Amino acid sequence: MKYTLAAPLTLLLLAVSPVRAQLPPITQPLDSGTLVRARLSDGSVVRGRLLAPLVPPAASLRLCLYPGRLCTGPLDDRTRTLPVGGLRSLEVADGTRARTGALVGAIVGVLLGEAVRGLAAGLCESPGCVPPRWRSYLVGAIGGALWGVVLGAGFDAWRPLQ
Repeated sequence: MKYTLAAPLTLLLLAVSPVRAQLPPITQPLDSGTLVRARLSDGSVVRGRLLAPLVPPAASLRLCLYPGRLCTGPLDDRTRTLPVGGLRSLEVADGTRARTGALVGAIVGVLLGEAVRGLAAGLCESPGCVPPRWRSYLVGAIGGALWGVVLGAGFDAWRPLQ
């Protein structure tokens, strides 16, 4: 009997709360040259650098497709004009994934360092040829973190425009 009000109350709360698609995607101004990722209402994704400042309530945004060569002018084939009404969401580039890559790389490096240490212990016949555990962890973590930074730097990090 205590659940009789739960369903109507839930439906009422869902009906009152705004749906993400109804919210305007552009709520703050963006300067020209800002790298953005636009998700369009048809499901496609367009990445590019703004060619003109974007100030709410703008009707459209002009961008030069990214990655690729620079646009030479407004008639360049890499220039796109997108209507703001056709946007589902707009995200702004926020650095790279280098930090995440370093963390994942360090964890993988420690695991590989321990595996190599175990292999060396199995193949070694004298007691002094296996490095101490802390050294294999340290070398694995540093090596893995360096590889992780290199790989993570190639991926852009995005944050939603609020």
